[in-house]
Amino acid sequence: MLIALEKNGKKISSDQAMKGKSYTCPTCHQEVILKKGKIKIPHFAHKTITTCDSYSESESAEHLSGKYLLAKNCERFGLHYELEAYIPKINQRADILVENYLVIEFQCSPLSIERLRERTRAYQLSGYEVFWVLGGTLRCTRTMTELKKHLLYFNDVDSYYHMELDVKQNQLGIRRYMTKVNNKVKQQFISYSLNEHSCFCILKREIPLISYQISCEVSISELVKQQLKWQKQLYLRQARVLKIQEFFYHHQANLLSLPVHIYFPRLTHPFIEEWEYVLRFVISQSLKKAGALSYKELFNLCLETLVDDYPFSFICLPDFQVIDYCLSLYLVYLQHIGFIRKESSTYIWQVKKSSDQKMIEKSLKMKVESLSLPLKYDMIDK
Repeated sequence: MLIALEKNGKKISSDQAMKGKSYTCPTCHQEVILKKGKIKIPHFAHKTITTCDSYSESESAEHLSGKYLLAKNCERFGLHYELEAYIPKINQRADILVENYLVIEFQCSPLSIERLRERTRAYQLSGYEVFWVLGGTLRCTRTMTELKKHLLYFNDVDSYYHMELDVKQNQLGIRRYMTKVNNKVKQQFISYSLNEHSCFCILKREIPLISYQISCEVSISELVKQQLKWQKQLYLRQARVLKIQEFFYHHQANLLSLPVHIYFPRLTHPFIEEWEYVLRFVISQSLKKAGALSYKELFNLCLETLVDDYPFSFICLPDFQVIDYCLSLYLVYLQHIGFIRKESSTYIWQVKKSSDQKMIEKSLKMKVESLSLPLKYDMIDK
């Protein structure tokens, strides 16, 4: 811990404390001692082994240093902050509380998804905005684990992103995950010096942003490779693909032989795998059957259809944000290839059976798909 209580009850930081003086824990009020070593920055630790609800004795050097850097950054830029702020009504201690409402949690090691959900919801229900910043193994490991999916944030400018703190470089970075192209997630990393920018402005995305654009060739050969991969996974009875195939069977369809306009665009959501094809199937079939639907009606139909199978609700994202994202981009695509048109707030299906094949051929003539940040989706005919 970096904060303790003096005899008079006032808080004192470890960098201002002196050896030989008496200090106590702000939470359990047991005696703590000041430690000044060569590996970790000055910090307090309980004198005897004790159970303290909000402090851990196993904080890494990186975690202690990260909290200290963020606190000093707030101080440098004139932000009101509290280091290791204890919030009694939810019995939680935030690494940093900024401007009395923004919680920063610097997470250097894995924790259970249930514990992450519990802590995040407690903050949110108490009116706090919480940002989980990655450090340690979570920052250094590039594998997108289930835990890291739940630590994703989203906005229309950055798309999906993680926040990462590099203690050695004194930098706070944003790692954007834009889309998936032929099974590879396209990403971009932008770092900001904590000497030049406040952590508050970085986390709230209040600084000038860098635009980003990617494109990919529309390739039937890549689709064929993907279908062969699914065929193998079904043969091996892999649970994820079996569940998706089960959905299509119940709707008289097959993952391996869907209409071409559902397999495209090849730019897909970075993290929900084949479930995006389920969403596209629901959207196109609903429009085809009804003839015309509003955005809200389509959104609700997606929710109703997937209510028991919804696999992509992430803790740090608004409810059903992924459905909203996929629905928005797919409707733009269907407009580009001429399958639908928009009148006022209504989307109208305009493909007749006789022209269906021609429309599909037209969609495949669009050789390049591009997606850029801030979010703008285009199909470019070259």
